Amino acid sequence: MTSTIKTLREATAAIIKANPSLVTVYRSMRSPDGMGGETTTLPIPITPALLMRVAELSASENKKLTEGGEVSTHIVNLTATFDANIAADDLFVWHEKTFRVLFVRPMESEAMSYGKHGRAEEVAGGIA
Repeated sequence: MTSTIKTLREATAAIIKANPSLVTVYRSMRSPDGMGGETTTLPIPITPALLMRVAELSASENKKLTEGGEVSTHIVNLTATFDANIAADDLFVWHEKTFRVLFVRPMESEAMSYGKHGRAEEVAGGIA
């Protein structure tokens, strides 16, 4: 690992540490149904709990997305370590609200990941 990647990983950890959220991530599993389709399980917790940063969008960013018709729900930004077990469609609870991960992308330099960032939207109904 280069010193640049080490520095970037430390910086990502510091960003998370400045405003951490410990969340349990829930994931639905898919498997073949034997008839050419798939069955999906109820969301199950992925262990251990994940320490990441969950942050509100800035007012200007939220306004731009809302006025552009791109969002009509509560959206948050996510920052996690490079090895965090989180993916699109995962669910988690933050401040007593359930969120579905829209996307997670690696943050990279020199073809190596030093963190992950993404977005999640609030969903109704909780986890189940």
